[in-house]
Amino acid sequence: MPFKERTKALKSNIPDFGKPKACSHCGKLKPLNQYPWLNEKDKKVKACCKECQKKKDLEYKSKNIERGILNHARRRAKRMGLPFDLKLEDIILPIYCPDLPWIKLKRNSGTLHDDSYSLDRIIPWLGYVKGNIRIISWRANRLKGSWSVYELELIAKNNRVEINRIINEGLLMVA
Repeated sequence: MPFKERTKALKSNIPDFGKPKACSHCGKLKPLNQYPWLNEKDKKVKACCKECQKKKDLEYKSKNIERGILNHARRRAKRMGLPFDLKLEDIILPIYCPDLPWIKLKRNSGTLHDDSYSLDRIIPWLGYVKGNIRIISWRANRLKGSWSVYELELIAKNNRVEINRIINEGLLMVA
C-alpha cells in the first residue's frame, strides 16, 4: 500500500476529539478526551467516561478484595522468583487482625493504612503457597518485616526485662 493511502487510512481511524460523546453510564455528553482508551493503537475509547470508569473500578475492587490480593501476590511472586500455587479460596479475610486483635481489618481505597488487609508469608522464602500465607493487618506485616520469630521473641523478652528493671528501680510507678 502506497504511503499516501496508508496515511489516509490512519487518519480515518483517529477519533474527532472536538465531537462530544454520550457516556453509557451517566448519559452526559463529554468530549472524547474525557474517555479512557479502549485500544490506543486503533484510537478507540471506552463507552463510559473516565469518572464513571473510576467509580466502576472502585466498586469492583471493593466487591472482589480476595481476587485483588491474589492477583497482587501472583505478580509479586513472579517478580521475586518465588513459588506460587494459591487459589481464590485460599484467601480468607478475617474481621480482626490475628496478630493485633484490636485492629479491625477493612479495604482502604487507594492507599495502605494500618487496618488494611495484607498478605503475610509465614516463612518468607517458601513463597506464596497454600498453608504458608495468612491475612493480617498492614501494620502487623510492616512490624514483622523480614524478622524471624526468634528475633521478635528476643526483642520482646529484652523489653520485658528492661521494663521490669525500670519498675524495680522506682522510675515508673505501677498502680
